[in-house]
Amino acid sequence: MAGINKELLVSVGIDVDEAMHRLLNNEELLIRFLKKFPTDGNYKLLKESLEKGDVQVAFRAAHTIKGLCGNLSMNVLKLIVSEQVEYLRAGNLEEAIRVMPRVTAEYEALVEVISTIS
Repeated sequence: MAGINKELLVSVGIDVDEAMHRLLNNEELLIRFLKKFPTDGNYKLLKESLEKGDVQVAFRAAHTIKGLCGNLSMNVLKLIVSEQVEYLRAGNLEEAIRVMPRVTAEYEALVEVISTIS
């Protein structure tokens, strides 16, 4: 894998083998999708909607992040966001907010590693 450091991606919770399988072993496609991840506006939307107390918008944003993570095999972030999605689905804003620091930590770690991909 020329353009990606597999060990580094694995260290932030990406199952590279699973992602490559899903993308028919097309490393170029994986790199392209990974590089698009930080430009997706749903993380920002999630933070803002939680701050405003807008459960519906937060739910949609979290659910979208969960799907992106599933498609890219970002399994650690997916697991945390899945928990948040369920709190939001139940209308439990307090618990969804409580999970946000973990979401942020994983998201920022992913974005940092993705920024190193050439």
